[in-house]
Order: sequence, then C-alpha cells, then structure tokens
Amino acid sequence: MAVFAATDFDITIGGTDFSASLAALTLDISREQLETTAFGDAARTFIAGLQEGSVTLSFHQDFAASAVDATLHAALGTELAFVVKPTSAAVGAGNPSYSFNALVTQITPFSSNVGDLAVQDLTFPISGPVTRATS
Repeated sequence: MAVFAATDFDITIGGTDFSASLAALTLDISREQLETTAFGDAARTFIAGLQEGSVTLSFHQDFAASAVDATLHAALGTELAFVVKPTSAAVGAGNPSYSFNALVTQITPFSSNVGDLAVQDLTFPISGPVTRATS
C-alpha cells in the first residue's frame, strides 16, 4: 500500500468492530525526553524515556444495545483493548496493526446542537505499550 485515502480503517475496541461508528481517529505515540547533559558538556544531550500515548476518537453516537453509548458507559474507569489497522484487509507489511489498551477516563453522551449529527469526541490515555504487527 502506498499513499491512500482514509476510507477503510479497521478499528476494534473491546473486541467489537467500531469501524462503522467512527468518523475520525488519531493515535499519538511518543517517548519522554530525558536530559543527560552534564557539567563540561558544550551542548544539551538527551535519551528517550518511557513510551506514552493517547487515542482520540470521533464516534457517531448510537444508543442501541451493545453500541457506542452502552459500550463506553460500561467501560468508564476501566481499560479497553484497541486494535487499529489502516484497512480492513489482512495484517501485513503494507497494512500493519497497532494494538494497545486505553483507559476510558471520560464519556460525552450528549454534545450536539439542533440539527447536528450526534457525536462523541473523546481522548483516552494509552496504558502500557503500543504493539505494531505486520503479520
């Protein structure tokens, strides 16, 4: 896969496919920057510290049983397992999967103006490592 349009992301949350319920996804992964500069150094030096990250999602709100609202409400205060792929095709070198757990720290059941699409825009902190697989 080369350059592509984001039209077929495959997103599983807590074992349920939520691909059709999401309009946007941002996965941020970073490492802390730890300074190692010592007396006598002519410039600052650094090493990478612990990994951290977050996932930001824009859900189309759905109040049906086992849908967006029911799943997120039940998970509030707990971790959910996430698996994200660029497309719904099998995992491979051109379609890697990213697996991680995220702590559900907030939900927003209602956030709409008259006539707007009902959505939930949420950001969850990642708990533990993010694993990238190509097979």
